[in-house]
Amino acid sequence: MDSPPGCEGDQDIPEDPALRRRWEDVKQTAELAKLDMEEMIGPAQTLYFPDDINESNYLFVEFTPDIVSQLKEGNELYVRGNESDTAIVCSADNTYEMKSAETSNALLLLPDLKVLTTQEGTQQEDSGCVTDVEMCKIQFLTHHYYELKPCHPRLNRVRTLLSEALYRGPEYEVPDSDTDTDEPFNRYTFDDLLDNVQASQTEIRAELDRLQCIMIDGFWRMPDFDYKARVLMHVISLLDEKSWHFTSVPSEECITTLVDLEPRFVIEYILRCFGDVETDHEDTEEIYRLDEFRVCRFLAEYLLRTATKFNLSEFVDVWQQTVPDGMHTDLTQLRGLGLIDHSSTPQIICFLPLENLPEEPQTRFDCLFSMKSKWTEPELKPYLSDLVDDRVSAGVLLQKYTRNSTGQNGVR
Repeated sequence: MDSPPGCEGDQDIPEDPALRRRWEDVKQTAELAKLDMEEMIGPAQTLYFPDDINESNYLFVEFTPDIVSQLKEGNELYVRGNESDTAIVCSADNTYEMKSAETSNALLLLPDLKVLTTQEGTQQEDSGCVTDVEMCKIQFLTHHYYELKPCHPRLNRVRTLLSEALYRGPEYEVPDSDTDTDEPFNRYTFDDLLDNVQASQTEIRAELDRLQCIMIDGFWRMPDFDYKARVLMHVISLLDEKSWHFTSVPSEECITTLVDLEPRFVIEYILRCFGDVETDHEDTEEIYRLDEFRVCRFLAEYLLRTATKFNLSEFVDVWQQTVPDGMHTDLTQLRGLGLIDHSSTPQIICFLPLENLPEEPQTRFDCLFSMKSKWTEPELKPYLSDLVDDRVSAGVLLQKYTRNSTGQNGVR
């Protein structure tokens, strides 16, 4: 193979002469492309197809600049889900859906392709020398690749998995050594959830917090609803017995009084779930302020679970009697929890929690409109809260999946 004057090159090339390319061929091609050879730097590389091309199995994935930055910082990406799930890629904080794409251009994998650094290019430019023609094997060719599109984390599986072993109190716990029972008792660590849930670590932790889960003996557990209600009722009864206002509950005295009825960590958990520590209180003992919204909403759910439908007026009366003295119930506390039918006589309310709805947007809207043909915007928005993020607003979802109309009263 000929070399340009003043330069020496020595590289492996295919034995078949038909695959070899002389320096004069490269020069002629450059002239046809109207390229100035004096301005060219770096090796001239000739691509060739080996006999075993595409025997290797590769997937091409296009990364966004944000993902590339994360990888350069040493962060990792994970493909999560079960075999029957569509592929989901997760970083530490975000979730991406893998979507297949196609291009008319050929995508080539060239492991031996030489790309000069800025310093190498400057050195060759200063030397005025162009290297020999080098042969570069094409290892893989395809017209297909995958794009990573940001998507909503698929978190419903957290509730599904943790529901397999709800925490109902110490009396219902199955010892690890007990193999005589046929009842399933699947418990999950955080690593187990990472293996099964198609979401990032940050998103799974946020969901565990939203579901008010608790770690017991290294496993994440979701307390049974009725058990939570039982312990909360103990606390509310104690407020009445001790004449404590719901804004000033001494944690240690509350726990000490109830510890014979429930484990200490459960009482502490209930105080954290339904209250906040008063940081500006002068007492050395922690003082909790029970949150009116959280308590009222939970007790509303407790009542709604007991019947399919309620007379709205009767429900509101019973609901107000259930909450601690000084708290005030309001129908706005039921958004995303109960569906009120204002067209019936008398008006009724039925239990419709957000978590019981499908995760996919189109299916969710189909489900909602199968229950009720017309919705006001304030009624719908609470049932879309988990679908809304920085990329998709509630307004965008409503425009995509519904038709807007205005009633005679001016309500949309």
